[in-house]
Amino acid sequence: MKRRDFLSSSALATTGMALGLNRIFTRSARRSFQLNYAPHFGMFRSSASGGFLNELDFMAEQGFKSLEDNDMKKRSIEDQQAIADRMEKHGMTMGVFVAHTIFKMNLNWPAERRSGERSF
Repeated sequence: MKRRDFLSSSALATTGMALGLNRIFTRSARRSFQLNYAPHFGMFRSSASGGFLNELDFMAEQGFKSLEDNDMKKRSIEDQQAIADRMEKHGMTMGVFVAHTIFKMNLNWPAERRSGERSF
């Protein structure tokens, strides 16, 4: 085989392989998850700076179908509506949100359960 023929066929093969791999990775990045994973705001702060709506767009682009927002109750009505509108645009649903205050240092069980008695 001549060197010129070898080099040109190698270049064509390399280009074809690169295009094929690029197609595979691009296609897989657009696929959504099979399970209903729900990330929360702050997880993609570095990948989608500029606020929680940009993070929500990024989540949808990555294939997430839901959102978890433990601070939803603390958000303004305008922010809640903006989140709902953006989720609807992307076809996302609300995964988990917390409707009560989370006490990390104080137990929020009824008083009779805090007395130390165990009832099984």
